[in-house]
This record gives sequence, structure tokens and C-alpha cells, in this order.
Amino acid sequence: MNFRHILVALGDDPPAAARVHLAARLAIAHGAHLTGIAPTGHLVIADNSASAAFAIDAADHALANAWQCADDRARRFRHTALAEGVVSVDAQAAEGDAATVLLHHAVCSDLMVVSSPEPSSMAWRSGIHFVEDVLARNPKPTLVVPGEGRFEHAGRRILLAWDDSPAAVRAAMDALPALRQAEQVMLCAWRRTTEGPDNGVGLRLAEVAGWLQRHGVHTETRISRTRSAIGDALLSDALALGVDLIVMGTYGHARWVERLTGGVTHTALRHAPVPLLMSH
Repeated sequence: MNFRHILVALGDDPPAAARVHLAARLAIAHGAHLTGIAPTGHLVIADNSASAAFAIDAADHALANAWQCADDRARRFRHTALAEGVVSVDAQAAEGDAATVLLHHAVCSDLMVVSSPEPSSMAWRSGIHFVEDVLARNPKPTLVVPGEGRFEHAGRRILLAWDDSPAAVRAAMDALPALRQAEQVMLCAWRRTTEGPDNGVGLRLAEVAGWLQRHGVHTETRISRTRSAIGDALLSDALALGVDLIVMGTYGHARWVERLTGGVTHTALRHAPVPLLMSH
């Protein structure tokens, strides 16, 4: 089983090139069809016109420009994807805000590829809210590519984060195509140093590893004790283990609680040095 249809968000944001390159590489590896979606975005018309007719003309002009820009992105994407070696590719412009447009098309895809914003970007806050919105509403897995860097080997060494939650189960199931192709998969769980005995965590990981083995995925299991927040420990272990992709479930708590408490999803989206394959 491979990913058969990969969807990638097109835009003029700085991370777009790395996002498209990784989506193209995955499409080649999985023999997948690759679709690029270029949303027009929300149109903002300044309300300083002298007449209603002028306002209508301004709106029509803005919409025409937005469509032209989206069409240009789709055209450039087709050329780029074909040059990268993707065999089956299409692209289209679509009217509307990015999250709504992408989520509409996500239903008929196996994986959506988006980017987290660059930490120094002026649009950082709106970019994070866009990614959070997609993750919370996407019925399919989402690959979130960091805003900085180029990730040539993403998927060779994978950290699969496990906490026995429904989201972790869904993430592992959704990621099976990537896990099967990986050279190494590390199945990891974390416990705070203040917690008591193992409480069967090791046995549970062994059961999960056995289930994955039956699906053609060999794993190494690891339980880490930490004084830090779990999100910080996860990213620290990912760096120490040299992984190039993290698979994890999202939003173990309500999103507003995640923001207040600095939850694992919140931490990973803002600070992960490698792409995140996430399911909700």
C-alpha cells in the first residue's frame, strides 16, 4: 500500500519551493498522482471608494488579479513537478481562502502537504493558525514541512510518537505507506520522571511493534524518562536520534488548552526541525 494521491498547497510564500520539492519526491517514491492547488485567497477591498460602481470595479479587478496569480502558480508548479520527474501531475487554481479550498480537495487525496511559516516571518501568526485549522479539520493525514530548510531524505529515519491515544493510533495507521518505505522506524514513548512504575508501557509498545511488524514495518522501541515537557523531550530525542520525519497524532486536548499549556502539538508545530506527518 502506497500513497496514491498527494495534494500540495501552492503559494508564493518562502517555504513553497521546499514544500513542492518534498511533495514531488514523495509522489515519485510512491508512484502517486500529484495535485497542486493554488487558492486565490481572501480578497480585501479598501472601503474608500467614491461610489458603489467604483467599488464593484475594484473588486472585479482584484478578483481577476487573484485568479491570474493563482493560474501562474499552477502553471509553474506543473513545469516544476514534471522537471523533478513526477509522471502524473495536475494543478488548478481555486477561489477561496487556502484552508477551505485545500480541505475540500483533501477528501479525495491520501496526503496533504503544507508548510509551517518561517519563525521570522511577518505572517508567522496567521501561518500557524492556518496550519492548526487544517490539522483540526483534515480527514486525511497532513505533512507539515518546516518553514526553513530543504528535506531531501525525509522518511528514511522515522520517529513514531506513541501515547496510546486514538490520535496516535490514527497517525500510525495513516503513515503506514511511509513507515513501510523507511530504512529505520523508532517507536517512542515518554514518561515524566515524577510518574510511578512502568505501568505496562513497555508491554504496550511491544504489542504495537508486533502489530506494525504484521504490516511490514520493523521498529525499534524506546521509552524515555524526562523532567521536561513531553513536546520538548520529543523534539530533543528526534534531534539526538537523527530522524528526518516525525509521525504523531495531534491535539490530545482541546486546541485552546494546547495553546495555554504549550501542548505537544503546539511545540512540534513551532519548533520541529524536520517534517511532521500528523493525523487528528
